[in-house]
Amino acid sequence: MKFALLFVLTAVVAVSTNEVADPSSTNRALVLSIGTIASNDRLLRSFSVTRGVTATSQIVDLRYTAPNSMRIRAIRVRQVGASQFATVRVVGGGVGWNTVTLRFINSPRRGFNFNVQIWGCFG
Repeated sequence: MKFALLFVLTAVVAVSTNEVADPSSTNRALVLSIGTIASNDRLLRSFSVTRGVTATSQIVDLRYTAPNSMRIRAIRVRQVGASQFATVRVVGGGVGWNTVTLRFINSPRRGFNFNVQIWGCFG
């Protein structure tokens, strides 16, 4: 009986985290993590954002619109490679919406390389 209770408690803790592990991302820094990924969510879009070195800071806004009747539940942005001291933030929409606008800003004389994942579900 104690074993069954321990098993149930372990399962509840595992399900309550609602995170999906990405085994290929061990060498990447998580720059932005908003929302939670549940078991019924699916990866709506995955893409890379790369900019070369520029003399001054550049602002790059990217907008993603989910398919009809889908809502964004989580946004994950990971930096690829060594830190380039770039920033990323949500400037429009986001979790609970069907659109999101991400703003990427590089540091002077540096570029950036990010992997972006947008998760969502029907609703």
